[in-house]
Amino acid sequence: MNEKLKVKRKAKRHPEHEARHKAASKQPVIIMPPKDEPAPGSAASVPVAKPAASATQTEPLRAVAPAQEQEAEPVKKVNTNEVVGQVKSIRGLAVQIAMTGSRPPLRELLTMPDAPEVNLEIQSYEGSSTAVCINLANSPQVRRGSKVVRTGKTITVPVTEGALGRMYNSLGQPIDNKPADPNLPRRGIYKTPVASQEFKAFKPELLETGIKVIDFFAPFVKGRKIGIVGGAGVGKTVLTMELMNNVASDKTSLSVFAGVGERIREGHELYETLRDNNLLGRAAMFFGQMNETPALRSLVAISAATFAEYFRDEEKRNILFFVDNIYRFVQALTELSTVVGRIPSEGGYQPTLFSDLRRLQDRLSSNENGSITSVQAIYIPADDLSDPAVQEIQQQLDSVIVLSRVVAEAGIRPAV
Repeated sequence: MNEKLKVKRKAKRHPEHEARHKAASKQPVIIMPPKDEPAPGSAASVPVAKPAASATQTEPLRAVAPAQEQEAEPVKKVNTNEVVGQVKSIRGLAVQIAMTGSRPPLRELLTMPDAPEVNLEIQSYEGSSTAVCINLANSPQVRRGSKVVRTGKTITVPVTEGALGRMYNSLGQPIDNKPADPNLPRRGIYKTPVASQEFKAFKPELLETGIKVIDFFAPFVKGRKIGIVGGAGVGKTVLTMELMNNVASDKTSLSVFAGVGERIREGHELYETLRDNNLLGRAAMFFGQMNETPALRSLVAISAATFAEYFRDEEKRNILFFVDNIYRFVQALTELSTVVGRIPSEGGYQPTLFSDLRRLQDRLSSNENGSITSVQAIYIPADDLSDPAVQEIQQQLDSVIVLSRVVAEAGIRPAV
Protein backbone atom coordinates (compact mmCIF):
# COMPACT_ATOMS: atom_id res chain seq x y z
CA MET A 1 0.00 0.00 0.00
CA ASN A 2 2.83 2.42 0.91
CA GLU A 3 4.67 1.64 -2.36
CA LYS A 4 1.58 2.54 -4.37
CA LEU A 5 1.26 5.87 -2.55
CA LYS A 6 4.91 6.64 -3.28
CA VAL A 7 4.40 5.89 -6.95
CA LYS A 8 1.31 8.07 -7.13
CA ARG A 9 3.09 11.00 -5.39
CA LYS A 10 6.01 10.70 -7.78
CA ALA A 11 3.71 10.68 -10.77
CA LYS A 12 1.96 13.84 -9.61
CA ARG A 13 5.23 15.92 -9.69
CA HIS A 14 4.99 18.72 -12.24
CA PRO A 15 6.99 18.05 -15.42
CA GLU A 16 8.69 21.45 -15.28
CA HIS A 17 9.87 20.85 -11.69
CA GLU A 18 11.17 17.42 -12.68
CA ALA A 19 13.25 18.95 -15.50
CA ARG A 20 14.76 21.56 -13.16
CA HIS A 21 15.64 18.89 -10.61
CA LYS A 22 17.48 16.78 -13.20
CA ALA A 23 19.37 19.80 -14.59
CA ALA A 24 20.52 20.84 -11.15
CA SER A 25 21.79 17.36 -10.30
CA LYS A 26 24.00 17.31 -13.44
CA GLN A 27 25.78 20.61 -12.65
CA PRO A 28 29.34 20.29 -11.26
CA VAL A 29 29.99 21.22 -7.62
CA ILE A 30 32.10 24.39 -7.27
CA ILE A 31 34.09 24.85 -4.05
CA MET A 32 34.19 28.56 -3.19
CA PRO A 33 37.29 29.98 -1.49
CA PRO A 34 36.95 31.58 1.97
CA LYS A 35 35.68 35.14 2.16
CA ASP A 36 39.09 36.47 3.21
CA GLU A 37 40.86 34.79 0.23
CA PRO A 38 39.76 35.85 -3.28
CA ALA A 39 39.58 33.25 -5.99
CA PRO A 40 42.85 32.84 -7.98
CA GLY A 41 42.87 34.74 -11.24
CA SER A 42 40.01 37.00 -10.23
CA ALA A 43 40.23 40.79 -10.23
CA ALA A 44 40.09 40.83 -6.45
CA SER A 45 43.30 38.74 -6.22
CA VAL A 46 45.34 41.33 -8.11
CA PRO A 47 46.93 43.83 -5.69
CA VAL A 48 45.66 47.33 -6.27
CA ALA A 49 47.17 50.42 -4.67
CA LYS A 50 44.75 52.09 -2.28
CA PRO A 51 43.93 55.72 -3.04
CA ALA A 52 45.41 58.29 -0.70
CA ALA A 53 43.00 59.64 1.94
CA SER A 54 41.58 62.99 0.98
CA ALA A 55 42.38 65.91 3.22
CA THR A 56 38.73 66.88 3.31
CA GLN A 57 37.49 63.40 4.19
CA THR A 58 36.06 63.20 7.73
CA GLU A 59 34.44 60.50 9.83
CA PRO A 60 30.67 60.56 10.17
CA LEU A 61 29.40 62.31 13.31
CA ARG A 62 27.86 60.27 16.10
CA ALA A 63 25.11 61.53 18.34
CA VAL A 64 26.32 61.53 21.92
CA ALA A 65 23.80 60.81 24.68
CA PRO A 66 23.50 63.24 27.58
CA ALA A 67 25.90 62.63 30.43
CA GLN A 68 23.08 61.47 32.72
CA GLU A 69 22.48 58.50 30.43
CA GLN A 70 26.04 57.49 29.61
CA GLU A 71 28.77 55.87 31.68
CA ALA A 72 31.83 57.95 32.43
CA GLU A 73 34.89 57.07 30.40
CA PRO A 74 38.18 56.48 32.20
CA VAL A 75 40.23 59.67 32.22
CA LYS A 76 43.88 59.17 31.26
CA LYS A 77 46.82 61.34 32.22
CA VAL A 78 46.54 64.57 30.26
CA ASN A 79 48.36 67.84 29.90
CA THR A 80 46.55 70.16 32.29
CA ASN A 81 48.23 73.22 30.75
CA GLU A 82 46.77 72.55 27.32
CA VAL A 83 44.07 75.02 26.30
CA VAL A 84 41.33 72.89 24.73
CA GLY A 85 38.79 75.59 23.88
CA GLN A 86 37.11 78.81 24.82
CA VAL A 87 33.66 79.75 26.07
CA LYS A 88 31.26 80.28 23.19
CA SER A 89 27.99 81.06 24.95
CA ILE A 90 26.47 81.06 28.45
CA ARG A 91 22.84 80.34 29.30
CA GLY A 92 22.33 80.00 33.02
CA LEU A 93 24.39 77.04 34.17
CA ALA A 94 24.78 75.71 30.61
CA VAL A 95 28.07 76.74 29.00
CA GLN A 96 28.93 76.00 25.37
CA ILE A 97 32.65 75.64 24.65
CA ALA A 98 34.19 75.75 21.17
CA MET A 99 36.78 72.95 21.31
CA THR A 100 40.10 73.68 19.63
CA GLY A 101 42.31 71.03 21.21
CA SER A 102 41.90 67.43 22.31
CA ARG A 103 38.38 66.18 22.93
CA PRO A 104 37.93 65.21 26.61
CA PRO A 105 35.53 62.40 27.56
CA LEU A 106 32.14 63.03 29.07
CA ARG A 107 31.99 63.85 32.80
CA GLU A 108 35.52 65.27 32.86
CA LEU A 109 35.92 68.57 34.68
CA LEU A 110 37.28 71.55 32.81
CA THR A 111 38.62 74.66 34.50
CA MET A 112 40.16 78.04 33.67
CA PRO A 113 43.89 78.87 33.92
CA ASP A 114 43.25 82.10 35.82
CA ALA A 115 40.43 80.65 38.00
CA PRO A 116 41.21 77.05 39.04
CA GLU A 117 38.23 76.99 41.42
CA VAL A 118 35.86 76.91 38.42
CA ASN A 119 34.43 73.46 37.62
CA LEU A 120 32.77 72.87 34.24
CA GLU A 121 31.47 69.31 33.82
CA ILE A 122 31.10 68.07 30.24
CA GLN A 123 27.54 66.85 29.66
CA SER A 124 27.42 66.21 25.92
CA TYR A 125 28.81 67.20 22.54
CA GLU A 126 27.01 69.04 19.76
CA GLY A 127 28.70 68.01 16.57
CA SER A 128 32.46 67.52 16.71
CA SER A 129 33.65 70.88 18.01
CA THR A 130 31.15 72.15 20.60
CA ALA A 131 30.96 70.83 24.19
CA VAL A 132 27.95 71.50 26.42
CA CYS A 133 29.12 71.89 30.01
CA ILE A 134 27.47 72.65 33.35
CA ASN A 135 28.91 75.38 35.56
CA LEU A 136 28.53 73.35 38.76
CA ALA A 137 28.87 76.20 41.27
CA ASN A 138 27.63 78.97 38.92
CA SER A 139 31.04 80.63 39.17
CA PRO A 140 30.90 84.27 38.01
CA GLN A 141 34.42 84.09 36.57
CA VAL A 142 33.11 82.27 33.48
CA ARG A 143 32.73 84.74 30.61
CA ARG A 144 32.48 84.58 26.83
CA GLY A 145 35.90 84.13 25.31
CA SER A 146 37.40 82.63 28.49
CA LYS A 147 39.97 79.91 27.79
CA VAL A 148 39.47 76.49 29.40
CA VAL A 149 41.94 73.72 30.18
CA ARG A 150 41.57 70.08 31.11
CA THR A 151 41.92 68.69 34.62
CA GLY A 152 42.03 65.01 33.70
CA LYS A 153 39.64 64.29 36.58
CA THR A 154 36.00 63.62 37.31
CA ILE A 155 34.16 64.32 40.56
CA THR A 156 35.59 62.19 43.36
CA VAL A 157 34.87 61.68 47.06
CA PRO A 158 37.26 60.61 49.85
CA VAL A 159 36.90 57.06 51.17
CA THR A 160 38.39 54.73 53.85
CA GLU A 161 38.02 54.99 57.62
CA GLY A 162 39.73 58.38 57.75
CA ALA A 163 36.83 59.95 55.85
CA LEU A 164 34.28 59.10 58.55
CA GLY A 165 32.97 61.74 60.94
CA ARG A 166 33.12 64.54 58.37
CA MET A 167 30.71 66.69 56.37
CA TYR A 168 31.19 66.97 52.60
CA ASN A 169 29.59 68.75 49.69
CA SER A 170 28.73 67.23 46.33
CA LEU A 171 32.33 67.54 45.12
CA GLY A 172 33.76 65.66 48.10
CA GLN A 173 35.15 68.81 49.72
CA PRO A 174 34.89 69.10 53.55
CA ILE A 175 32.49 71.78 54.79
CA ASP A 176 32.89 71.32 58.56
CA ASN A 177 35.61 74.00 58.97
CA LYS A 178 38.28 71.31 59.35
CA PRO A 179 41.24 70.88 57.01
CA ALA A 180 41.03 68.28 54.27
CA ASP A 181 43.32 65.25 54.43
CA PRO A 182 45.23 65.12 51.12
CA ASN A 183 46.43 61.57 51.83
CA LEU A 184 42.95 60.03 51.73
CA PRO A 185 42.26 57.95 48.60
CA ARG A 186 39.40 59.19 46.44
CA ARG A 187 36.85 57.39 44.31
CA GLY A 188 35.03 58.65 41.21
CA ILE A 189 31.29 59.02 41.71
CA TYR A 190 30.44 57.74 38.22
CA LYS A 191 32.46 54.54 38.50
CA THR A 192 29.83 51.94 39.35
CA PRO A 193 30.99 48.60 40.83
CA VAL A 194 30.92 45.49 38.69
CA ALA A 195 27.59 43.69 39.05
CA SER A 196 27.88 40.32 40.77
CA GLN A 197 26.68 37.25 38.91
CA GLU A 198 26.02 35.35 42.13
CA PHE A 199 22.62 35.18 43.77
CA LYS A 200 22.08 34.14 47.34
CA ALA A 201 18.78 34.07 49.16
CA PHE A 202 19.19 35.80 52.51
CA LYS A 203 16.85 35.33 55.41
CA PRO A 204 15.00 38.62 56.07
CA GLU A 205 16.37 40.35 59.14
CA LEU A 206 14.43 43.07 60.93
CA LEU A 207 16.10 46.37 61.76
CA GLU A 208 15.05 47.64 65.17
CA THR A 209 14.58 51.41 65.14
CA GLY A 210 13.53 52.00 68.75
CA ILE A 211 10.30 53.74 67.62
CA LYS A 212 7.42 51.52 68.70
CA VAL A 213 4.85 52.54 66.11
CA ILE A 214 7.31 51.71 63.31
CA ASP A 215 8.74 48.51 64.79
CA PHE A 216 5.24 47.18 65.45
CA PHE A 217 3.16 48.33 62.46
CA ALA A 218 5.79 48.87 59.75
CA PRO A 219 9.04 47.10 60.67
CA PHE A 220 12.15 47.81 58.61
CA VAL A 221 13.95 44.95 56.83
CA LYS A 222 17.71 45.15 56.35
CA GLY A 223 18.82 45.73 52.80
CA ARG A 224 15.50 47.21 51.67
CA LYS A 225 14.43 50.71 50.63
CA ILE A 226 11.91 52.48 52.88
CA GLY A 227 10.14 55.71 52.04
CA ILE A 228 8.75 58.24 54.54
CA VAL A 229 6.05 60.13 52.64
CA GLY A 230 4.43 63.34 53.81
CA GLY A 231 3.68 66.97 53.05
CA ALA A 232 5.34 70.01 54.54
CA GLY A 233 5.54 70.15 58.32
CA VAL A 234 4.34 66.64 59.20
CA GLY A 235 7.68 65.50 60.66
CA LYS A 236 9.62 63.74 57.87
CA THR A 237 12.97 65.29 58.74
CA VAL A 238 12.50 64.90 62.51
CA LEU A 239 11.64 61.23 62.07
CA THR A 240 14.62 60.67 59.77
CA MET A 241 16.99 62.33 62.26
CA GLU A 242 15.56 60.28 65.12
CA LEU A 243 16.00 57.07 63.16
CA MET A 244 19.59 57.93 62.34
CA ASN A 245 20.34 58.78 65.96
CA ASN A 246 18.82 55.50 67.21
CA VAL A 247 20.25 53.18 64.58
CA ALA A 248 23.71 54.80 64.45
CA SER A 249 24.42 53.41 67.92
CA ASP A 250 24.84 49.97 66.30
CA LYS A 251 28.60 49.41 66.26
CA THR A 252 28.47 46.90 63.39
CA SER A 253 27.09 49.30 60.80
CA LEU A 254 27.83 52.72 59.34
CA SER A 255 25.46 55.60 58.66
CA VAL A 256 25.61 57.78 55.56
CA PHE A 257 23.37 60.84 55.34
CA ALA A 258 22.60 62.71 52.11
CA GLY A 259 20.96 66.10 52.58
CA VAL A 260 19.42 66.94 49.21
CA GLY A 261 17.86 70.37 48.79
CA GLU A 262 16.76 70.85 52.41
CA ARG A 263 17.51 73.50 55.02
CA ILE A 264 20.99 74.18 56.36
CA ARG A 265 19.60 74.47 59.89
CA GLU A 266 18.43 70.85 59.87
CA GLY A 267 21.80 69.57 58.73
CA HIS A 268 23.55 71.60 61.42
CA GLU A 269 21.24 70.18 64.09
CA LEU A 270 21.91 66.63 62.91
CA TYR A 271 25.66 67.20 63.02
CA GLU A 272 25.51 68.56 66.58
CA THR A 273 23.27 65.69 67.73
CA LEU A 274 25.65 63.04 66.41
CA ARG A 275 28.65 64.90 67.82
CA ASP A 276 27.13 65.25 71.30
CA ASN A 277 26.25 61.52 71.34
CA ASN A 278 29.75 60.50 70.13
CA LEU A 279 28.33 58.92 66.97
CA LEU A 280 30.25 60.91 64.36
CA GLY A 281 32.96 58.27 64.15
CA ARG A 282 30.50 55.84 62.53
CA ALA A 283 28.81 58.29 60.17
CA ALA A 284 29.47 60.58 57.23
CA MET A 285 27.27 63.36 55.87
CA PHE A 286 26.96 64.86 52.39
CA PHE A 287 25.06 68.09 51.86
CA GLY A 288 23.76 69.92 48.82
CA GLN A 289 21.22 72.19 50.43
CA MET A 290 18.59 74.47 48.93
CA ASN A 291 21.02 77.39 48.60
CA GLU A 292 23.15 75.38 46.14
CA THR A 293 22.75 75.17 42.38
CA PRO A 294 20.57 72.38 40.92
CA ALA A 295 23.75 70.78 39.56
CA LEU A 296 25.22 70.33 43.05
CA ARG A 297 21.87 69.31 44.54
CA SER A 298 21.47 66.58 41.92
CA LEU A 299 24.98 65.21 42.55
CA VAL A 300 25.00 64.98 46.34
CA ALA A 301 22.97 61.75 46.49
CA ILE A 302 25.27 60.11 43.92
CA SER A 303 28.35 61.20 45.88
CA ALA A 304 26.92 59.74 49.08
CA ALA A 305 26.01 56.50 47.27
CA THR A 306 29.61 56.18 46.05
CA PHE A 307 30.84 56.54 49.63
CA ALA A 308 28.40 53.85 50.80
CA GLU A 309 29.37 51.48 47.97
CA TYR A 310 33.02 51.62 48.98
CA PHE A 311 32.37 50.53 52.57
CA ARG A 312 29.93 47.85 51.42
CA ASP A 313 32.28 46.30 48.83
CA GLU A 314 35.77 46.99 50.20
CA GLU A 315 35.22 47.05 53.97
CA LYS A 316 32.37 44.46 53.97
CA ARG A 317 30.18 46.66 56.16
CA ASN A 318 26.41 47.08 56.47
CA ILE A 319 25.31 50.60 55.60
CA LEU A 320 22.35 52.67 56.74
CA PHE A 321 21.68 55.24 54.02
CA PHE A 322 19.45 58.23 54.81
CA VAL A 323 18.18 60.68 52.18
CA ASP A 324 16.40 63.91 53.01
CA ASN A 325 14.78 64.62 50.59
CA ILE A 326 14.58 62.37 47.52
CA TYR A 327 11.89 64.58 45.95
CA ARG A 328 14.39 67.45 45.96
CA PHE A 329 16.70 65.18 43.96
CA VAL A 330 14.03 64.92 41.26
CA GLN A 331 13.34 68.64 41.51
CA ALA A 332 17.02 69.50 40.97
CA LEU A 333 17.23 67.27 37.90
CA THR A 334 14.08 68.91 36.52
CA GLU A 335 15.69 72.34 36.84
CA LEU A 336 18.87 71.06 35.24
CA SER A 337 16.92 69.48 32.39
CA THR A 338 15.28 72.84 31.68
CA VAL A 339 18.66 74.58 31.66
CA VAL A 340 20.05 72.29 28.95
CA GLY A 341 16.90 72.73 26.85
CA ARG A 342 15.11 69.39 27.14
CA ILE A 343 11.39 69.26 26.55
CA PRO A 344 9.64 68.34 29.83
CA SER A 345 7.25 65.43 30.18
CA GLU A 346 3.49 65.79 30.53
CA GLY A 347 3.68 66.16 34.31
CA GLY A 348 6.25 68.97 34.05
CA TYR A 349 9.21 66.88 35.18
CA GLN A 350 12.27 65.91 33.14
CA PRO A 351 11.71 63.32 30.38
CA THR A 352 14.31 61.04 32.01
CA LEU A 353 12.54 60.85 35.37
CA PHE A 354 12.41 57.05 35.54
CA SER A 355 16.02 56.45 34.46
CA ASP A 356 17.38 59.18 36.75
CA LEU A 357 15.72 57.60 39.79
CA ARG A 358 16.52 54.05 38.70
CA ARG A 359 20.21 54.90 38.29
CA LEU A 360 20.43 56.05 41.91
CA GLN A 361 18.22 53.35 43.43
CA ASP A 362 20.15 50.55 41.70
CA ARG A 363 23.30 51.66 43.47
CA LEU A 364 21.60 51.46 46.88
CA SER A 365 21.46 47.67 46.76
CA SER A 366 22.84 44.76 48.75
CA ASN A 367 25.21 42.02 47.61
CA GLU A 368 27.32 39.24 49.07
CA ASN A 369 29.71 41.78 50.64
CA GLY A 370 27.19 43.74 52.70
CA SER A 371 23.83 45.47 52.73
CA ILE A 372 22.63 49.03 52.18
CA THR A 373 19.38 49.81 54.01
CA SER A 374 17.97 53.05 52.63
CA VAL A 375 15.50 55.34 54.39
CA GLN A 376 14.29 58.12 52.10
CA ALA A 377 12.08 61.07 53.02
CA ILE A 378 9.67 62.03 50.23
CA TYR A 379 8.05 65.45 50.11
CA ILE A 380 4.51 65.57 48.67
CA PRO A 381 3.82 68.86 46.84
CA ALA A 382 0.43 70.26 47.89
CA ASP A 383 -0.30 66.98 49.76
CA ASP A 384 -1.01 65.36 46.37
CA LEU A 385 -0.10 61.67 46.49
CA SER A 386 -0.92 61.38 42.78
CA ASP A 387 1.96 63.66 41.78
CA PRO A 388 3.95 61.95 38.94
CA ALA A 389 7.29 62.24 40.76
CA VAL A 390 5.89 60.90 44.04
CA GLN A 391 4.28 57.98 42.24
CA GLU A 392 7.52 57.16 40.41
CA ILE A 393 9.55 57.30 43.62
CA GLN A 394 7.13 55.02 45.48
CA GLN A 395 7.23 52.41 42.71
CA GLN A 396 10.97 52.00 43.20
CA LEU A 397 10.80 51.48 46.97
CA ASP A 398 10.12 48.29 48.92
CA SER A 399 7.87 49.84 51.56
CA VAL A 400 6.33 53.24 52.31
CA ILE A 401 5.27 54.97 55.54
CA VAL A 402 2.74 57.78 55.00
CA LEU A 403 2.66 60.59 57.55
CA SER A 404 -0.80 62.08 57.94
CA ARG A 405 -1.40 65.79 58.37
CA VAL A 406 -4.55 65.08 60.40
CA VAL A 407 -2.56 63.00 62.87
CA ALA A 408 0.19 65.62 63.02
CA GLU A 409 -2.31 68.40 63.78
CA ALA A 410 -3.56 66.32 66.71
CA GLY A 411 -0.08 66.55 68.21
CA ILE A 412 0.82 62.87 67.71
CA ARG A 413 4.40 62.27 66.55
CA PRO A 414 5.40 60.44 64.48
CA ALA A 415 2.21 61.04 62.53
CA VAL A 416 1.96 57.51 61.12
